[in-house]
Amino acid sequence: MPQASNDAPRQLSGSRVIAASKGNHGGRPKGIDDEMLTFAITPQNKGVPVPEIVDRSADAP
Repeated sequence: MPQASNDAPRQLSGSRVIAASKGNHGGRPKGIDDEMLTFAITPQNKGVPVPEIVDRSADAP
């Protein structure tokens, strides 16, 4: 069976076009958002050991 070329623009079905117009592009949601990343990186930049950051994050809401 011949391989399809990836150079062609991607065609979206009707429902996907509507979703894309609303800003929804599908896929798996992010596991870590910007707030969670900042919560972890800020203490690390201040020299707090990673195990201690993990313990703190387990207590976070």
